[in-house]
Amino acid sequence: MSFKSLNLINPIIRAVTEAGYSKPTEIQYAAIPHILMGKDIIGFSPEGSGKTAAFAMPILQLLKKNTPQHNEIRTLILTPTRELVVQIEENIKVYSKYLPLSQLSLFDESSSQGSQFADLRKRVDVLIATPGRLLQLTNQRHIDLSKLEILVLDDADKLLEMGFAEDVKKIMKMVSPKRQTLFFSTTMPVDIRKFAEPLLNNPVEIISSTETNQQSVYFAKKKETAGFKIPVTKPIKTFQYTI
Repeated sequence: MSFKSLNLINPIIRAVTEAGYSKPTEIQYAAIPHILMGKDIIGFSPEGSGKTAAFAMPILQLLKKNTPQHNEIRTLILTPTRELVVQIEENIKVYSKYLPLSQLSLFDESSSQGSQFADLRKRVDVLIATPGRLLQLTNQRHIDLSKLEILVLDDADKLLEMGFAEDVKKIMKMVSPKRQTLFFSTTMPVDIRKFAEPLLNNPVEIISSTETNQQSVYFAKKKETAGFKIPVTKPIKTFQYTI
């Protein structure tokens, strides 16, 4: 199992190899092909499983494939905290080292607002933001999400726990209905599933769970029962590695 086997392009493989990545984790192996095919994803994966790379690498490849004429935001990654914004930003810088793609991070008001506003007037391939700061700038008409191609809700369980559910709903009304949506959470309570369901279009569900360093990845099918959907999971592979 290698990154090349996932049909990732050479600039991404070169960048992650230089960063010390030897082979994909199971969440990456499970998610990347579906994201490259343009499918919506609902993924449940624990911290330390390589979740950020699982969505970031295929997104970068999709963005590289087509360069639009407009100067709008192409990808939005929503995450609940400044620390997570910075972490994702640093990871994407690694993966996109050899790609001519732009990224911008927004998490609070700062002395660099002027440069941020200037950057937002250009095409932004990847925007990473907290919901509050994003809404503040959309309300000030500094941000247009109408041509968004890909939306990522990362650490969605934390987004809800921290009270961002209404903010996310407002943002969803601003984005293109033709977007690809990737929804990732570290836990999978019922309220997360109910929240995700109307945001996704025929998603592939991937469940990654750990028990004493043993991780199993499942593709989950759904069936209707008692007015709501529950997963019926069938394991496709079980393996062990140290996180």
